[in-house]
Amino acid sequence: MNSDIKITFMRHGRSRADDENVIEGRYDAPLTDVGREQAEVRAKELKAREIKFDRIIASPLKRACETAQ
Repeated sequence: MNSDIKITFMRHGRSRADDENVIEGRYDAPLTDVGREQAEVRAKELKAREIKFDRIIASPLKRACETAQ
């Protein structure tokens, strides 16, 4: 039985608030087109490296949920 636990942290992609130089905090800014592309690239990298997750935990904010998908 393997008892190793690995935790991976990943920041959300670029959001509209990033483009507007707004400190986001709880501001629910969605991803920009660039942010969605960043998330897609990261997903492809993880898949290519055959990295799989048992569980994904994300903030309920739009930018985090979009990135997690």
